[in-house]
Amino acid sequence: MNKKSLTIILTASALTMALLLVIFTPNQAKPLFDRETMLRANQLYENGRYSEASQTYQQLVDQDYADSSLFYNLGNAYYRRGDLGKAILNYERAARLAPRDGDIQANLAYAYEQALDQYEVEANSPLEQWAQAASSKLTLDEMSILALVFFWLLVILFILYQHSRSAGLQKGLRYAMVFVLLVFSISAFTLGGRIYAESTSQPAIITVESVDVISNPGDGGVTQFTLHSGAQVILLETRGQWARLSLPGDQFQGWVPVETVEGIGF
Repeated sequence: MNKKSLTIILTASALTMALLLVIFTPNQAKPLFDRETMLRANQLYENGRYSEASQTYQQLVDQDYADSSLFYNLGNAYYRRGDLGKAILNYERAARLAPRDGDIQANLAYAYEQALDQYEVEANSPLEQWAQAASSKLTLDEMSILALVFFWLLVILFILYQHSRSAGLQKGLRYAMVFVLLVFSISAFTLGGRIYAESTSQPAIITVESVDVISNPGDGGVTQFTLHSGAQVILLETRGQWARLSLPGDQFQGWVPVETVEGIGF
């Protein structure tokens, strides 16, 4: 193996480690799924005991279980209880883990239709729009793995090209490298956009029946507007007992008590 090939492999290994950190760090230290508690919660739900079912599902969430079926069932239980905000919150969390699940998407769309505050949630920049479109098809882990696969495929093709002695084979490998490089670039760009979008804005849901959004935290604030259960907002910062938020698009901003809003991320 020549020096150039070795350098490429070492660089590829370093980038691979970086991608593996992106993939696995958020999910580390997750306990094994408690099926017994899940089955008990499901039985409570089937018997129409929605309040008890939601409490049991919530116990699993509070223990750091993260599963699309858990969030979906919890969303259903909250919806049956009439708690639209927490239903939407958990449907959104389920959708992040299983973006292609038709039942989750259908229930989420139906729940949003019941919300009093109706407005379009649009991304602010082309990069965020691209990331938003990709997130409706792939999870962050899947996007990371896709970029990793095409990156290593590109490395393998390049090494084969370097060691090939056939002009015909080299020509075919060049075409293959161009195609794989294009796909890798798109997947890496999409992954970067998704990570950037999620690190710079935190979508959140209003989880109380209604809340006044005021101009300043504390008793001296003036009411700017009112939001209702299920409204999606962007959580900008928290300060003590107060949270500053904006509507998607940053058109309106203000403060609400921190217990009235909850981030979708988990």
